[in-house]
Amino acid sequence: RYGIRLQQALGADLLLGCLQAMDGERDPRNLVLRFALAARLPALPEFPRFAEELFELLACYFPITFRAKPSDPNAVSPDDLRAALE
Repeated sequence: RYGIRLQQALGADLLLGCLQAMDGERDPRNLVLRFALAARLPALPEFPRFAEELFELLACYFPITFRAKPSDPNAVSPDDLRAALE
């Protein structure tokens, strides 16, 4: 309940802040989280005003050409990123 009231009070500011937090992110672990956040943004009432900005922000990640370091046991795979972006 509190989240819905906060969302209604912040409106466009909440959406803009989410988009700004995603802009320019390159760390694959953060990208998985950011893509999950992006999937929830269309449910917000103010989303139609920012749909084009979200599209432009996500379009720069196509195609995903990331290669995980073999030495990193906690690495995010390219398939993980692709699935999150879908």
